[in-house]
Formats: sequence, C-alpha cells, structure tokens
Amino acid sequence: MLNEMETMRLQTEVLFRHNEALRLTGLNESDGGSAPQVFWGFTTCGSVLRFHDDLPEDLVRSIAGQVENSEPASRTIAAIVNLLNERQQVQSLWMGPAYRFAELPVCAGQPGITGLPKRVTAETSRCLLPFFPSLWADWGNREPCWMVLDGDRAVSVCFSARQTREAAEAGVETAEGYRGRGYAGIAAAAWAKEIQGQGRLALYSTSWDNRASQAVAGRLSLVPYGTDLSFY
Repeated sequence: MLNEMETMRLQTEVLFRHNEALRLTGLNESDGGSAPQVFWGFTTCGSVLRFHDDLPEDLVRSIAGQVENSEPASRTIAAIVNLLNERQQVQSLWMGPAYRFAELPVCAGQPGITGLPKRVTAETSRCLLPFFPSLWADWGNREPCWMVLDGDRAVSVCFSARQTREAAEAGVETAEGYRGRGYAGIAAAAWAKEIQGQGRLALYSTSWDNRASQAVAGRLSLVPYGTDLSFY
C-alpha cells in the first residue's frame, strides 16, 4: 500500500507534464493547457512541490523554504502569493481535497434508471450525445469511460480525466435534472474497478467549494490522502 506522499507524487505525475528537471510544462491533457506557476500537494507525511518551467531558481528556493519552515498552511499560502506577486501577479488559486479509491462494493441502481453501468465503446458512444457532446467527441482519449443510462441517453458519466501508466484521475459529470440521486457514484465505482483491475491507482480530486463532488466522494467512502493547491 502506498503512503500519502507516494500517492501525492503519483497524482502530480497524472495532473501535469514535466521536463527532466521535474519542472511543470503543461497539463497532462490531450490538448495541453497551461500549468500553474506552483503546485503544492500537502499531506500529513509532507509536501510535494512542483514549479513551472519558467520560474527563476532563486524564486523556487524562496518558495520551497516557505513550505519547509512555515506553519500554519494559511500563512504559507499568503507568503507564496507575495513571493509570486513580486514577479508576476497571481491570477487565481485552486484548492481542494485529494482522494484515492479503496476496494469498492457494487453500487445498486435506482428505479427508472438502468441498474448496471455501461462501458462507453464505439457502439455505445452515441448515448453520450444528448447530454455530453464534448465527451462524445473525445471519449477515445478518456478511456475507460463508464455511464449510467436513462433509456438510450447517458445521464451520468465517469471517465479518465488525466492518466499515466501507474494511475488515473476520475472525471465525473451528471446531467442537470439527474443530480443528487447517486448516479455519479455508480459510474465512478465501475470506472475505478476497471482502473484497479489494470493494476493502476484510481484517484479523485475536487475543490473545497464543490459540495456535490465531495458528496460523491463521501458516498463512495473514498480515502483522503492530501490537499491540492495550485497557484496560477
């Protein structure tokens, strides 16, 4: 079993593209995307820090020193923002809990909804079109992808938002009008079971203000291992 720090390191590799010096060069997405100036993943065992490729080395050392020596976290966050602002104004912060999937029970279906989740394939992908057209266009890059159906329409989906050979991070979406009924948990459980069957770690993260996403984590009894913080 991996400890919290090892899990956080794996998640960092899932989230971002790195160069040989472990500097961030972009998001680990098929279409790329800008990496944050600083990523700080903190756990009860310690911290994982990653810095954008264009940050100067003296600034990197200063921020690393703040993380190593400062408590509580709120003071460290403020100190990092101040240091970054001396070079370039921080545009936004993203912060939230990070979880891993443990062994999962089978999630029961709901009345009126197909009880068993269905894997998205070339034959079934058309079910994504009514509510998830963007995922339909890109599902081949998001495999494995699972859905819960209402008739022939997918109403909740779980897919690989980002992934490596060692781990994958879940992306979960539910159509408006079907939320709060447990369908996301059904799709996520099926997705995690397949990821784990491949010998990979199944991960899940969200923001502190996304109560619905945290509720999914609670229903699935996901195991928290740390907190993600990105400075953009």
